Amino acid sequence: MVIKMKNETGDYGNWVPKKMLIAFFVLTLLFSVVLFLPVHIIVRFIFGSLAVASLLFFLYFYYSYHVFGANGGAFQKKIINLVVNKLAWDGRGKALDIGTGAGALAISVAKTYPNAKVTGIDYWGKGWSYSKEMPELRGLAIELPSKKQVPPVCRSMMGNSTPQ
Repeated sequence: MVIKMKNETGDYGNWVPKKMLIAFFVLTLLFSVVLFLPVHIIVRFIFGSLAVASLLFFLYFYYSYHVFGANGGAFQKKIINLVVNKLAWDGRGKALDIGTGAGALAISVAKTYPNAKVTGIDYWGKGWSYSKEMPELRGLAIELPSKKQVPPVCRSMMGNSTPQ
């Protein structure tokens, strides 16, 4: 059974930020420029090694970005569907998603089991608003503690998952 969610785009973002991809690509270019400058061979070797290393990181993260993304292999969505479909639970009570990120698994569980109280928690630091936006875009009620109540922890509480 594949979970189809009402008004669902299926794009929960990606754990690989585009800024990281750009940073590794730019580093590769910068390190490569030194190879063409009139510098000592050891400096060229060091910067050439750094260029190769940053290129390998770029390729790895680019591949991961593509495989996990909704427009690529949608691997994340496949994992979520597998977990929700294999969940040995009647949907009564509470569910906790630790390390929820954008809340994709918590949202899927909440929509599959509308009578459950699903809580997704994550430590996002200054980037906590990202986790707040995703459930709201999907019509779910969320509750976030203030920064005074809890250190920068995003706690999305999705009770009855009926859009409000």
